[in-house]
Amino acid sequence: MQGRRKGEPNSGGGIVKDSLKVAPANPKGELEALGIQAVVAMLMSYDAGNEAKDILVKGRDNDAQKAQAAVEEEKNMRAKVHGGKADDVDPGNYSEYNIVPRRYREIYIHSKLLLVDDVFTTLGSANLNARSMAGDSELNICTEEWSFTKSARRRVFGNLAGEDFDGANGTSRDMQNTVRHWLNRMDRNKKNRLAGRPPENDSFIHPFDDPRGEPTVRLA
Repeated sequence: MQGRRKGEPNSGGGIVKDSLKVAPANPKGELEALGIQAVVAMLMSYDAGNEAKDILVKGRDNDAQKAQAAVEEEKNMRAKVHGGKADDVDPGNYSEYNIVPRRYREIYIHSKLLLVDDVFTTLGSANLNARSMAGDSELNICTEEWSFTKSARRRVFGNLAGEDFDGANGTSRDMQNTVRHWLNRMDRNKKNRLAGRPPENDSFIHPFDDPRGEPTVRLA
């Protein structure tokens, strides 16, 4: 049996390309019109003990780190500081192992978790886009057990944002307060990161910032 060629109209790639031709994406505006407040964040770990300061590595973790390094290199070259190299490079080391791991490092999580109103939970590999729903083979598990979902929500929120901002009992007021606290903590964490200080309350949340400049698009 001959498979579809990449980019063929009915293939996963074709579906994704077609979905990008839909009306211009404004997901934030569309959600706010429905009374839904969206919080977009990124997760970053912090080397509290600075244990990696004496480690030298050959390459960076991902494309975002590479893009950040390119921005820093250009800035340092113009300012003629740090040997014109990125901030994470040992300027006096000319071997290929000359990169010092940063104390703040982006966390990449590929799993997809959806918690709805402390009632419904789904966890698995499927994305909410045309490719996952129509082109790829994906697998998710789900449950409508409220006690499990509420417990999971508090554990996940507490792990990401700090145990003091876990959404409490999940009421409308609780969640409004949680969103406000998350946004404030994200901003303070960014300031702490830029100043070389640790994040608040062992939290991981920071404002989303992609130095690659790639836009967020709606695919479905």
